[in-house]
Amino acid sequence: MKIASFLPLLIAMGLAADAWAGWVVTYKKDMSGETEQQLIEDGKFTDGEAIATGDTLIMLDHKRKRFWKGTVEGLCSEMKQFLAAIQESLPPEFREKAAEAAQLEVRREELGTAEIAGYQSRGYRFYVGGDFDSEVWVSRDPRLAAFLRDVAPLEAMIEKFGSCLGSPMGGFDLDESPEYKEVTKGAWVMKESTGKSFGAGIADEAPGGGKLLFKTVVSIEQKDVPDSAFEPPAGYEQVDELMRFMKQQ
Repeated sequence: MKIASFLPLLIAMGLAADAWAGWVVTYKKDMSGETEQQLIEDGKFTDGEAIATGDTLIMLDHKRKRFWKGTVEGLCSEMKQFLAAIQESLPPEFREKAAEAAQLEVRREELGTAEIAGYQSRGYRFYVGGDFDSEVWVSRDPRLAAFLRDVAPLEAMIEKFGSCLGSPMGGFDLDESPEYKEVTKGAWVMKESTGKSFGAGIADEAPGGGKLLFKTVVSIEQKDVPDSAFEPPAGYEQVDELMRFMKQQ
C-alpha cells in the first residue's frame, strides 16, 4: 500500500479511536429494580458518587452539593483514623468479636459458567466461618480484553487502597482474602449478591433460605465519555477535611 493511500486509513483509525475512547457499564439492582452506570475512560472512573483519576479521588455529596478531593494515601490515612475512633467507642465485647472474625476460614465453591450481558462468566459462592457470605460472577471473556486493559489502572488503585486500609476495625473483609482475590483479579465482576429477600412466595434458593438479590451487569458499551463526567458538578463547594465531610453525610 502506498503511503498516500495509507495516511487516510491512519487518520480514520485515529478518529475512530478518539470517538470511542471510553466505556459505559450499566447495572441493574434486584433490591430496587433501578439501573446505575459506571463511566470509565483513560484510567478515569466515576459511578456518580465518587470520581477516581489516577491517584486522585473525589467524593460527592449531591444532597448538600459539596465534594472532598484528595489522594488514595490521604483517604486511607484519614479513614484509618476515623474508623479507629469508632472502634474505640465500641464496647469491648464487640472489639473481641471483630478480632475473632478476622481469623475466620474462607471456603470458595465453584458454580460453573453462565452468559451474563452476552459475556461468558464464572460463578463462585463464598462461605466465611462456615456460613454463606456472598455470591460473585466474574468474566475474562476474550471479547472484554480491551475493556479489561482499560480498567487495569482502576483495579490497581482499588488494590492499593485495600492494601493500605486493611481491616482497621479488626474485622473480616472478604474482598481482601486470597480466596476472593484469586478469582477476581484481572476479571470484571458481572454479578454480585447484595442481600436476601424473604417472605411469602419467596423460594429458598439461597444458603440458609430466602432468595439472593443481585447487582448485575446488563451491558458494557464502548462510548465517548465527556471530560465533565470526571469533575465535580458546577456550583459544588469543596470541603477540605474528610472527617467533616463524612460526619455531615
